[in-house]
Amino acid sequence: MLYTYISSMKILVPISRIDSDSFALNTAALIAKHLNAQIDVLRIIDAPVDAVLDRQGSIAADSDFDVRHYDRLAQEAKDEIVKWAEKNCERCQAIVKTGLQVESILSALDEGDYDLVVVAGQLSSGIKELMQGTLAEKIALHTTVPVLTVKSQIHKIESIALANNFRKANVPIEDVLRLQKVFGATLHLVRVNSHKKYMSEDEVQENMDQFISVRGLKNVEKHSIEGLSIDAALSEFCDSNEIDILAIGSKQRSKLTSIMQGCPSRDVINHLSTPVFTFNYKQK
Repeated sequence: MLYTYISSMKILVPISRIDSDSFALNTAALIAKHLNAQIDVLRIIDAPVDAVLDRQGSIAADSDFDVRHYDRLAQEAKDEIVKWAEKNCERCQAIVKTGLQVESILSALDEGDYDLVVVAGQLSSGIKELMQGTLAEKIALHTTVPVLTVKSQIHKIESIALANNFRKANVPIEDVLRLQKVFGATLHLVRVNSHKKYMSEDEVQENMDQFISVRGLKNVEKHSIEGLSIDAALSEFCDSNEIDILAIGSKQRSKLTSIMQGCPSRDVINHLSTPVFTFNYKQK
């Protein structure tokens, strides 16, 4: 059974271009339709190298730089967003900024009181991932707003996997449960049993049963899987079980900390083709 919420929810969709990021926009439209949410489409126009920027990453108001050319680009970008919205979204707002991409997005999140970010992601690995990182991981690891990273358009949400150790029941999964309810999806609880953090099968099942009971979960399936790495094990699980969205908790941390200590949510965002929903353990 599908539900429709009467709400004032807001979804932010940062894009570089309408055509290249259309799958993120269309995924946001699908979710917004069921949650009765407003979509704010944020187009960031790269700032020129000699522009003076403010703390939010935008061109400073008192800058001597001639912004008329970028004003024209901004208007063209707004027109494109409006044209897309007329066909795909009932409640949509176009926002265009000129500046640095990550800083502008995080600034918009701080100012806009958003409930969800839908961002286009890409598979990344090796030196490029280590040195540069991806836009999706930079947003997910630096905001308390839930982030849905998609690498292709979502056409349905029937199966949602929640990856956790399930030792504590107070995990902030309210946004995950909202998606499960509104789409009538099955929730798959997944515990990756690695050699470093091994847990007996009886203990895994006991923790999951208690988690289900305390949170009052319904339409749930339990899975305990093994793997040398969390991201590889989850990738195989999602592919084998036709999971539409994988949800995993994240913590705000610096790039250096995530490299030195490891960061499962970062690895999952960059390595899985399945859409990844990250929620922050620190609520906004």
